[in-house]
Amino acid sequence: MTAPGERIQLTAEELAGTGTGVVDIAEQIRRDAAGFSGTQDAISTTVHGFDLVAAGAECEQSWQRAVDATAAKLALDGDKLSVNAADYAAAESRNTTNLRRLDQW
Repeated sequence: MTAPGERIQLTAEELAGTGTGVVDIAEQIRRDAAGFSGTQDAISTTVHGFDLVAAGAECEQSWQRAVDATAAKLALDGDKLSVNAADYAAAESRNTTNLRRLDQW
């Protein structure tokens, strides 16, 4: 953790790698959540006609929506990091080229 006002230094490659890592985490969250779904089906095969089936279905749907929303936000944030890394690399390249031109002047 950096102190207030302290600079963070990283390369475009590090930023892009972080973005890719965040997207990978989001995809893993989705896969893991999919592996846990289906509880309502298991309940409904053993318990018939009770409010427990409806409550189980609502509970599962609710957490599935929450997990999906969190994974989608993470994936979007990872994509933003990757886009920022590409912009950063392009700006760095332009600045380096411009500075070389000034040196040759």
